[in-house]
Amino acid sequence: MKAIVLLFALVTAIGCAKRETVVTPTVAQRTLTSSDIDADPLAILPTGFVGLLRAEIPAVAKSAIGPSLLALANRMAPLPPASGFLPERDLDRIVLGLYSMQGADAAGIATGRFDPDAIKRAAAATSTTPNGALVQSPYAGYLLYTVHNIGFCVLTSHTLLFGNETGIRRALDRIHDGRAVHEMPDWTSVLLDSARAPLALGGNLESNSLPPSATQQVPFLAGLHAFRVLGNFEAPGFNLAGSLGYETPERATQAAQEMLASRDLLKSYGWMMKLVGVTQPIERLEAQSADREVSFVAALDGVAMAKLMSMVTPTLLNSLNPTGQ
Repeated sequence: MKAIVLLFALVTAIGCAKRETVVTPTVAQRTLTSSDIDADPLAILPTGFVGLLRAEIPAVAKSAIGPSLLALANRMAPLPPASGFLPERDLDRIVLGLYSMQGADAAGIATGRFDPDAIKRAAAATSTTPNGALVQSPYAGYLLYTVHNIGFCVLTSHTLLFGNETGIRRALDRIHDGRAVHEMPDWTSVLLDSARAPLALGGNLESNSLPPSATQQVPFLAGLHAFRVLGNFEAPGFNLAGSLGYETPERATQAAQEMLASRDLLKSYGWMMKLVGVTQPIERLEAQSADREVSFVAALDGVAMAKLMSMVTPTLLNSLNPTGQ
């Protein structure tokens, strides 16, 4: 309970409905060194964020759902097994930016410990991964490794760039053109503060509304303009607190009611979940509206969530690799 109350207080301070403010600093005048990149890796990320995800990997690894999430990350990562890379051992933090450049694009920064030479040797000796053919492409002085348009680029022994090919190339352009300077919108400041919570997710959707397929399945997402969510892994395993921003107070009131209705609907499926050996994961979900925002808190059973993750992982992997290569 204490963990949920703390998260709720933190998210309330974020303020969903504030307009984005971007500081445009002077363009860099020199080529970045490895030390420069490691000192401020977020400067590499392109501007124009639609969403942002941050995860502190040691905290994730120790959680009930950590093994399932890391197993999924291992399967999705296009690194050859011979590279010796292990997310649970070698990763400290990931920050993933979501964009709408040429569609749904992503560029992220992973910080930790990487062996560029070992990765290069493993890639040279391996033409395929469990998810498909590994493609190596030189770009802007770096080497990209991609599988089905998803890939990574080792920038230093402590900083790795990942995402889809469009996102990665836009980030490398910033380094090449001397534009890699810190330009984070103000709504990301709380999300990037690891002292507040080990997991954070947020976005500004005023110019990028969610697709109808998403809002039909989850009604309270319709008309969503902004969202901020903080999470931790204290008892009962996975706690979330967030705020959702809408255009009008009336829509916010309706969305809160829709969220609570979704909670009741999911709980009614509990008997069906037991048939496949899964416990109903929702222990608590509350929502209330104030002006144009909905604040919510959720407490989920970590063991149940881990089992659900293990069940849906094959489907997720198949959706990323529909050809089965």
